Formats: sequence, C-alpha cells, structure tokens
Amino acid sequence: MFDFFHKRPYLLYSVIAGFFVLGVYGLIVMPKNLFPDSDRPTVIVMTQVPGATPNVVAATVSKPVEQELSTLALIRNPTDANLGELVWRIGIPLSALILVLLAIPMSFVNPRAGRSVNLAFALLTYVVYSNLLSVSQARVTLGKLEFSPGWWLVHGVMLGLLLILFARRMQLFRLRLAR
Repeated sequence: MFDFFHKRPYLLYSVIAGFFVLGVYGLIVMPKNLFPDSDRPTVIVMTQVPGATPNVVAATVSKPVEQELSTLALIRNPTDANLGELVWRIGIPLSALILVLLAIPMSFVNPRAGRSVNLAFALLTYVVYSNLLSVSQARVTLGKLEFSPGWWLVHGVMLGLLLILFARRMQLFRLRLAR
C-alpha cells in the first residue's frame, strides 16, 4: 500500500483533499438535530479580596478570569487584552493546520542526502512560528499592533513558506544554490 502511494504522491494529496472536502460538506449539510446536545453552563463569578489594592485584584483575579472568557465575550468587548487573547485563540488552531500541511513537503527525503536536515528545518520552523505567534499576541495585547495584521501576518508568512515548499516539491520551480 505504501509503495502504491509513494509512486503516486499526487493521488495521495487528492485523496486527503477529497476526505477534507467531504468532511466539510458533511458538516454543512448535516441536520442540526443530529449534532450532540450541548447546553453550555453559565457561571457568574463574584470575588472579594478584603484590603487588596486594585492592582492586586487585577493581577490575581481579573487577569485569570479574562483568560477564561468565552470567545464571543472577547469579540463583544474588544479591549487590547481581549484582542490579544483572541489572536492567541485563533492562532493556535490555524498554526496546527498550517504545520500539518508544512509536514507534507518537509517529509520528502532525498536518498542521497541525510535525513536530519529536514528534521532540523522542521524543528526550526516550529520554534520560529511559535515564537512569532507569542510576539504577535504580546504586541496586540500591549496595543502596539492592530488586531487585523496581528492575527493574519504570521500565518500569511507561513502560508507563503508552505506554497513555496509545495511548488518546489512539485517541481514548479527549482531553488538553485550557488556552488
């Protein structure tokens, strides 16, 4: 089975894309009554810290509660801290998807070259991506970066890298190194 798809990589990509499209289509057309019941509980939290200053209450109570807010509440109350949290909540699933797609072209191994080069490049890509997400969230939280470029800029760069790697893998163009 492995040799079949190894000799036909585009067929494998097509099968994966087909399953993805079928899954999205099934999610869209599935009647809502077939979804599992999910009644979200509502909780009201009231805290009292006798003798505490506003800064202590903000650091020990308000910040952890803000991190536990629902995504809809973050959108309704667009403070810098809430937008920073929203950038993080959008960024993690998006980065997981992009990293999974980046693994496809990075998994190619030239039989004449060592295998550790691709692994080192993949590890470096993950570390840089993760750090850029953290920097983006911090800058949005501090108000130094607007929300719009804050959530799409890092992902756009990684999508560009993904397209370059796929184009190189499919031999649409070749990157020639000077020797």
